[in-house]
Formats: sequence, C-alpha cells, structure tokens
Amino acid sequence: MFNQGISDKMTDNQLYENGINKIINLTGNINELSEDFISLLKQNDLSLQEGLSIQKKLIEEFEYGLINIDYIEIFFEYLIKKEILKDTLKNNDTSSIKNNLVEDSNKIKNFDEEEKISIYMHNLNYKTRICPNCRKLLLKKDKYCYNCGMELPKIKNAVPKIIKTHTEPKKNLFQRFNQKSINNLKNKYNESIDIKETNHNIIHYDLTINYLINLENKYANKSLWNQYRHLFLEQSRLYSKINDKDKELETALKYFICTINPWRDKIVSFNEEYINSEETEKLIKLIKKHKIRFNRLEELYIHVYKELKIPSEIIPIEESFKYLLNLIIGKTPEEINKEINERIIIDKTKNYTFSNKNQEKVIIKELEKCFK
Repeated sequence: MFNQGISDKMTDNQLYENGINKIINLTGNINELSEDFISLLKQNDLSLQEGLSIQKKLIEEFEYGLINIDYIEIFFEYLIKKEILKDTLKNNDTSSIKNNLVEDSNKIKNFDEEEKISIYMHNLNYKTRICPNCRKLLLKKDKYCYNCGMELPKIKNAVPKIIKTHTEPKKNLFQRFNQKSINNLKNKYNESIDIKETNHNIIHYDLTINYLINLENKYANKSLWNQYRHLFLEQSRLYSKINDKDKELETALKYFICTINPWRDKIVSFNEEYINSEETEKLIKLIKKHKIRFNRLEELYIHVYKELKIPSEIIPIEESFKYLLNLIIGKTPEEINKEINERIIIDKTKNYTFSNKNQEKVIIKELEKCFK
C-alpha cells in the first residue's frame, strides 16, 4: 500500500509472482523446504512439519491479501517466533506460563462468512486462479494445470446462496468503532437529568478531550511540535478512562508517529529516543487486544498519518510502520533506536533550529534525504 507508485506499474500477475518468489526464497519450494530454512528450524528445535505449516500459513496470508508483499519477511519471523513459543508452552506443560504473542496469535479467528464472500467477490474481478497443488497462476477457464497437470476443480459454484445475503462490504475499523462509541456516549448523556458522579466524569473527560483537540492547530501553527505530540498522549489516556478503545488506539498511534519523527518545539532533535519504551508497550498491548491483522494495521496507520500536521517525514511512513511491526514481533525499543541512529546520515551534533515557518521550510529541505 505504501509503494503505490511501484505497484501501479506492475500487473497483478507480476505482484503475485514476486510475492511467491519471496516466500520461496525464505522457505523453499512448495512442500520441499530449502536447506537454509531446515537449518533455521533445527536451530530453534522446530520440526519439518512445523516448517511446512509456517510455509503454508505464509502463502495463504499473502494470497488472501492479508499481508503486503513488503512485510512477508516480518510476518515470516513472526510465525517462527509463534511456533517457538507454542513449543515452549507445550514442553513446560503448565498453564501458568503466559505470553501475549502466543495468546493473541492463537485467538486470531478464521474468516467469517462476510470475509469469505468479500475475498470471493474480489477474485471474481480477475480472470485468474491458483493451482491448489503447485500454486501456479492459471486462467479461470483452464481445466488442467500447465505446470503439474492436475485436473482443476470447477469454481462456478464456489460460493452459493450466501452471496445474495451480502449487501455491503465491511466498514473500516475506525468508522465502525467511532459510530458505536458516539452512540454509547449519547446514551450515557441521555440516561438521566440527575447527573451522577460517573456522568460528571464523562462530561469532564469529553470537554477536556475537545479542549486538547482544539489546541492541535494552535501548537502546529506555532511549530510547537513537542507540545503537539503530547496532546495525543493525553488524549489517549482520557479515551482509556471512558473506555473508548478505538480512539485510544488512534491517538496512541499518532503519538508514536510524532515521537519517531524527531520534530520538537522549534527544533529537530536527533539526540532523543525515537521510541518511548513505556508508551510503546501500551500501544502494542492495544494492537494485540484489537487482534488487528497486518494489512488492517497498515490501513489504520495511514489513516492517522494523514490527519497529522507534522512538517514532514524524517522517518518515512513505510519505514516507521516497519519499525512498529518489528516492535510487535519482539524487537526492543533500544534496538530500534540504535538502528534509526545508524540510518540517519547527517551531522547530529548540529542544531537544526527554527523560529518561524520559513526557517522550518529550510530545515525540511536540508533534512529531505537524511534517512538512508
């Protein structure tokens, strides 16, 4: 999704082949694991069967469009860690051992009927299909696979009567959750004229959140970017108090993006941490609680990024999103901070300060290519 310009120049077949080739490079051919992958499995005490399971899961998630081609390697690492942790739990044979990654990944549900229909309807727009045996890309009208010779099943009745009941595609996560949250608040406000202590708190939090939102433009216009980013931190805490989890997640993502891009009050500071350990840990827990898949998280990330008013991306959006994914699968903030510092190729001791918008633009120009 981030590499839209590149994707537009490639056909669906090319994108598919590139993705499958990337998976083959990581794991080997279908049902025939590579020596490197087998060696990696042995190093982590994983069986060949578990390796085949990882390969199958990787292919399925990619083919259904649930992971972007750019994140295949990260998802591969995630699946390996998941299998290692599952084996650890099995070997220890104790229910007292808990791990958020294992718990959350095990809770990820299979496709519901609406999701299956959406995938089916999407595939109907194309004239291609996948061979269920060797995974080659074929035409829908083909009766046999040109590669392995398998007779292909008919697909004209793949999804029967259910399609008639399908009226509209799934709504965006935030659209759905926001409307629900708004309705909940309205119901709470209208419950009684006799304001109880809890309603006092709700009104107080609501007014405070609105006040903080109104401050966003003020701080942005004055280039007070440190104060600007902290508005989202406070908003996230307030949304947590009124149990509005979708808004809590949205504002927590905004704080993460503002922090990893080192714009501060009238200065760009390369001497601070780009990842706040405590707040990032809370963000990861929220993401796992929502059970958001990689492609959905990417949509949310872009959604909140577009609403931000920071001057420019010092850490490009696709890179900062990859860092977030790596944090989810277990990398530490310290490791990410170190990597970012190594990739910034300008003099970090120099003062990149500004006192007005014109000077800010000069700084932006100077820092355009500082991240390699």
